[in-house]
Amino acid sequence: MEPKETITITEEIPPDTTEEFVHEFTSEGTISGISIDTYRGHEFGLRYFFVLERTDGENVLNLFQPIAREFIAGNGESFDLGVRREVEQGDVLTVKVQNISDQYLYHANARIELDQERGPLSQLMEVF
Repeated sequence: MEPKETITITEEIPPDTTEEFVHEFTSEGTISGISIDTYRGHEFGLRYFFVLERTDGENVLNLFQPIAREFIAGNGESFDLGVRREVEQGDVLTVKVQNISDQYLYHANARIELDQERGPLSQLMEVF
């Protein structure tokens, strides 16, 4: 992985469909931010789920648990989420984008910022 990397999801999601985008980490690092742009007219019909599966045996994590949301949806809003989560080599990030409309195709637009640098807590823990 480059020192900083951006995963960009810009896909059309057909009606009544869930698309999955999977990224396996090839080295340790940090998910340093998630941005989502929703378009006016989506009427909250496009839902974003971000799940991190850890190789260390932890349960699958919903990245929005700290902000008490299962998913993110909107109608013309932009979300810059201060999600910061350390990852190890072999961890898998799955982004599920669900279109709950039964008739409209919607456009997904999300960015996940990845940083090879570890968070300050893990660096501190390695000292002890």
